[in-house]
Amino acid sequence: MKIIPRNDAGENKDSSTVLRFSVRDFVAFVYRRGSLNTGNFFSLLDGLGIKTHQQFFKAFRKSQPDATIFSEYSLKTTFVSDSVKIEVQGRADLIVLSENNEIQIIEIKTIAKDSADLPVEADFLHIAQARIYAYIFCKEKEITNASIQVTVKYILINSFKIKDFNETVTYNELEKFSFDTCNFYIAQGLAKKDYSTIRDLSIKALTFPYSELRQGQKEFMNAVLSCMRKHEPLLVSAPTGTGKTISVLYPAIKGIPQKYCDYIFYITAKNSTAEIAKKTLDDMRGNGLVIKSIHITAKEKVCLCKEIYCDTSICPYAVNYYDNYSKAMNELSSTQSIDFNVLMATGEVYGVCPFELGLDLSLFCDIIICDYNYIFDPKVSLERFVKQEAYNFAILIDEAHNLPDRACEMYSAEMSYKELKEVLLYKSYFQSNLQNIFDELIAYYKVLLPFIKGEENLEEPFDKSILLKELFWAENFGATRKLPKDYVSILEKLVQYAKEDLNSITNTEARKALKNLYFSAKFFIRTSSEFFDDSYIVTFEKSNRDLIISLRCMDSSGQIDKFHQGKHSLVFFSATLSPVQYFESRFKSVKNQQSINKIILPSPFPKENLFVGIIPSISTKYNNRQSSLKTIADVVEAAVSSKMGNYIVYSPSFEYQKWIVQMVEMVLNSNEINRSNGIKIITQTPSMNEIIRDNFLKEFREYGKRTLIAFAVLGGVFGEGIDLVGETLSGVIIVGVGLPRKSPERDIMADYYSNMIGNGFDFAYRYPGFNKIQQAAGRVIRSEEDRGFILLLDERYEKPDYQMLFPEEWHPIVLRSKSQIKNSIKEFLM
Repeated sequence: MKIIPRNDAGENKDSSTVLRFSVRDFVAFVYRRGSLNTGNFFSLLDGLGIKTHQQFFKAFRKSQPDATIFSEYSLKTTFVSDSVKIEVQGRADLIVLSENNEIQIIEIKTIAKDSADLPVEADFLHIAQARIYAYIFCKEKEITNASIQVTVKYILINSFKIKDFNETVTYNELEKFSFDTCNFYIAQGLAKKDYSTIRDLSIKALTFPYSELRQGQKEFMNAVLSCMRKHEPLLVSAPTGTGKTISVLYPAIKGIPQKYCDYIFYITAKNSTAEIAKKTLDDMRGNGLVIKSIHITAKEKVCLCKEIYCDTSICPYAVNYYDNYSKAMNELSSTQSIDFNVLMATGEVYGVCPFELGLDLSLFCDIIICDYNYIFDPKVSLERFVKQEAYNFAILIDEAHNLPDRACEMYSAEMSYKELKEVLLYKSYFQSNLQNIFDELIAYYKVLLPFIKGEENLEEPFDKSILLKELFWAENFGATRKLPKDYVSILEKLVQYAKEDLNSITNTEARKALKNLYFSAKFFIRTSSEFFDDSYIVTFEKSNRDLIISLRCMDSSGQIDKFHQGKHSLVFFSATLSPVQYFESRFKSVKNQQSINKIILPSPFPKENLFVGIIPSISTKYNNRQSSLKTIADVVEAAVSSKMGNYIVYSPSFEYQKWIVQMVEMVLNSNEINRSNGIKIITQTPSMNEIIRDNFLKEFREYGKRTLIAFAVLGGVFGEGIDLVGETLSGVIIVGVGLPRKSPERDIMADYYSNMIGNGFDFAYRYPGFNKIQQAAGRVIRSEEDRGFILLLDERYEKPDYQMLFPEEWHPIVLRSKSQIKNSIKEFLM
């Protein structure tokens, strides 16, 4: 087959099928063999790898003052053959042009082990990468006659010893190697072209899969399509019942034949909403749609060998992965919907890791359904997508109100003394260098502990990079804006020596403990060098018998913002994105002056089906909680005695819930009518497993025979994401305004937002709290036929600061007596 290389990626204006690869993936799919075990090589995402590269670049430039040197040089080209385009791009570590017109392409790999473990031969994958870089560079510069040297350079981090593997090649040899590599993909590209033709025809013929459009859906879908066409962000506040899942997926899919995106990511915080997305796709397939989708779930869920703790050096599904995975991929090449059951069954048959198989298959699917972290979390994001500049995505973010806090967690790093203690149980298994680092860490913690305990007359700081006046202290808590550089320096040595021991330890438990510590330290280092800025604080906390040092991200908007600056199409959608201005500021950085497009849709359900009552005679502030219990219990009794049904009482905490339950039981037991009606009480408890949660929800299936009062915690597992339709839920009673517990961290966050935007208390406390209120209230009306009530118990609900946050469909009535509560609800429900 004739392959024509082009140096520009070009626009896909013709009917050619485009395959896009990084240089690393381009050669890996063809030449990689054997195990998933990544060996001893540090990537540039490792702080030590970056430092070693930089150190080498500096020394190399001094050694070759007359040469022209390019470092981290971006390269890309396009190969065209038989209506298939293969776009390849990457960054060459080092390119050297000497005075006598010689060219050297250098691929650098850093290694953690000692000199005795320098490789005796180069890994062919590394040679292949260097060859592709050499070919693209020579093609770009129109150099066809020069002497070309391809070098793979291995550098030991510990001693900075270097070993080179060189080969001298001609331009024609590089071209042949590149074309031969391309030929591996031609059949794949032609198969994709055939599939894309069928897919696009089915999309164009696809009609809306449901009998009618709900109120707001047409506006919603048009906005999504416009967002994709312009590669702009969109924020949609759409109440329950709008049909959000189909309203984002249907237009996103319609945009595929128009080349509005290369992939659609439907990302969510909960497995239940992922299942809804899968069902919606199946509904469209039932209407004629042909499209490939995959649901990527947690590695632990699909693991076929859990007892090995993902040790790729011995796991039977990892050791021969690259020898077997192409057969497994061929097996699933025509499967339209792939989930964890399909991956596990296929992995078992072909002896390959189901999780890794899913990642490899995802490149050949149109829609990837996954958790937030596979896009936004720097520890586990899908680098084969996120790091590739050639791709553009439609990222559909379900329940987007969860993303800002989740992203703050993703970009925060912490080190726990408890993790170190677990490693010390196996200290004898580790080399002396690593044991010495453990001693350094213990010494650091010993000096830090008096500061956290608040001991007086401490003159010298625990870290030389932090002055005493730069520290804030509270009980068992400390914070600073300054990076603890001494501590980071110890962790860098820990990672350096732990990497070596991880490749030699055979004891499973020792390896597991060290691996946990290693990855925590590794991400702490990366966060300190790559992400740490004014949006971070460093915290030191003594909790129970643990001591935790954290790099805590207070504002993740800058990280989220990177995904929608003219590159990808992001749709943030949820029933509770109020106030919209608050969430907009959490989805884009202050430096980004461009506003996010917003649409706020009204509820599609009849307003007369919802009753909202405010009971302002109760103060649920912490100091008043004991005195509030009798009044709360009276309200609960009045509400549930209005009609036999199912009710949920939401409380701010498990402790407060316990007090309320006890008082409600006393009030109900004192009333003969309530005892005869057979009222049942169930309560949410901490750390409920999946079976217990399911049993909790099963209680709501019975109605009409007895009254059920379920007690749950605001912001917990029963606070959102559960559907109790029709008579399964008659009303909710919400105690308090949902404010997060006051803490030094929250106070620091309030100060941060006060300085950045203003309204620091609102950002740190009021808005996050009211979001939990909206989520709990949203359990009441789930369909057009539902009728139910919301009671808001707190004096603050009468104040303008809260009433301005109420959704448009809320028309609250103030209820000031027990009889008024009972009669109003009875009249509404009957």
